[in-house]
Amino acid sequence: MFDTDGTLVTEFGREGQGPGEFMRIYSIAWVGETLLTLDFGNGRIGELSADGEWVGQRPAPGRVSGSASMLRFYPVSDDLVIQWSLRSEDGRSQRLWIEHGPDGVVGEWPQERFDPPDDRGVVCNDPSGVIGFYGHPADPKMYRHPTTEGREYISWSASYRVALVGAEGDTLRVIEREQAPVPVSDSVWEAGLGELATFRENYPDASCNPRGFERPAVGPALRNLLVDAAGRLWVEDITPNGIRWEIFGADGRLVGSLPAIDYDDDIAPSIRGDLLAWRSTDELGVHYAHLARIVVPTN
Repeated sequence: MFDTDGTLVTEFGREGQGPGEFMRIYSIAWVGETLLTLDFGNGRIGELSADGEWVGQRPAPGRVSGSASMLRFYPVSDDLVIQWSLRSEDGRSQRLWIEHGPDGVVGEWPQERFDPPDDRGVVCNDPSGVIGFYGHPADPKMYRHPTTEGREYISWSASYRVALVGAEGDTLRVIEREQAPVPVSDSVWEAGLGELATFRENYPDASCNPRGFERPAVGPALRNLLVDAAGRLWVEDITPNGIRWEIFGADGRLVGSLPAIDYDDDIAPSIRGDLLAWRSTDELGVHYAHLARIVVPTN
């Protein structure tokens, strides 16, 4: 734990299966003054105090693998986060959204199925039971971010079009903007191959469908969707002049924009209050945590 000037305050946890121990943390999030840790390795969500003391746990699926940018907590307010989850019954899997508050699970509902027009993602299954979901950043993909009242933002990133979908699957609002296509650079293509390659190295007996990625001529129009605790939608769009964030109010109107940040694709940036945090990795593999203050002009 660090304070806002970067000073190390404390550290806690170690590898293991006991209280306060972790095997494979995919996401952390605050609900009130409780810190939740999504530990797919142990198949549980740890509950810790603001001082790092272990205070309890909640169930979560185990032996799930994939990008932590999707398989994570989605904060929607200071007291609520929504967890990506998976339930298997009679050999069939169902993806769920599970809503957590400070005192436990508030509710759950099935994720609506939205078939992408051209799904190029890779799904890998290992005989040991490990499942991996992978996508290449140069391919269009389905971005989803749940929000309050069972609603979620949905976008197929081939174009700048984001829909707010209600709990019954009806479209409540659409945000759409013109966007010129951007070619896929060699550096972007090569960088996006590493995560799937690592999975294959760790699980050589796994079968993947399809076996790999096919390089497209042009890249997606969008890179990410986020929702902050104030209900604002953050859309990261890719333009010929670079990448930027555009922020829309809860009513769907554009309220501002910010220049892009250089963050690791496998961990979503975090927005809490007026602070924006993210992780980056340099060419030597060293990780950096960044913290920025969001300033809203008064005029």
